[in-house]
Amino acid sequence: MTDQTQATLAQKTISSDKLVIGREDREILRRLAGRIAELAARPIEGEKRDLWYRHNALEATCPLIFCDPENGWNEIITDAQIECRGQLAREWEMTLRKEIFWGESMGDDRVIEPYFEIPYVYVESDWGMQETKVGGENSGSYTWDSPLKSYSDLSKLHFPRISADHEATDSLLLLAKKVLGDLLAVRLKERWWWSLGMTWTLVNLRGLEQIMFDIYDYPDQLHQLMGILRDGTLAKLDFLQENGLL
Repeated sequence: MTDQTQATLAQKTISSDKLVIGREDREILRRLAGRIAELAARPIEGEKRDLWYRHNALEATCPLIFCDPENGWNEIITDAQIECRGQLAREWEMTLRKEIFWGESMGDDRVIEPYFEIPYVYVESDWGMQETKVGGENSGSYTWDSPLKSYSDLSKLHFPRISADHEATDSLLLLAKKVLGDLLAVRLKERWWWSLGMTWTLVNLRGLEQIMFDIYDYPDQLHQLMGILRDGTLAKLDFLQENGLL
């Protein structure tokens, strides 16, 4: 079972040693991409796109609906339905099949676009500490052991560092264009984050229950920790902007 939450997909990448698509997998992917091209060419997609533009411009429109099942995708499109064999091909197949389901069966107002988007190949470090998850198999519930046991350890934290593999990214983009480029416009697009909110990181580092106590017992130290998370997040944005990665 694959984690299909937007929080995970927003930071999804692939290792450089997995950039292979076999011949049989290519035919499967091309068949699915062709169907997406057909769906994207329907007049209704242009109508939906116009509605979203008008809605986001604060014009009066009918209510617009967007549905994303997130981990429910694993029940809509099961592993048994995925035909490809290679790891990268299976990920691409899931992406394409989701798009087809959105176009044929979802019934919401999401626009089906004639694009296939490729993320950067990159690695990102942690904040100097990493929580230990307990449970969570098959995307189920889990708890975790938070690593920041004492505020005396704040000095051990450091800003996350991103290292983009431009050569592998170019190879991935070229591969996608060779496989699908005559059917869908292949674009390099990385979201880098799902949310710039820092509470999730705080909770992972310190613990949800513990920060409730910290608000009363250690307010100054909690502010100091949030300042580190704030500055680290701003540093990440600066790095992405300065290196042309946004």
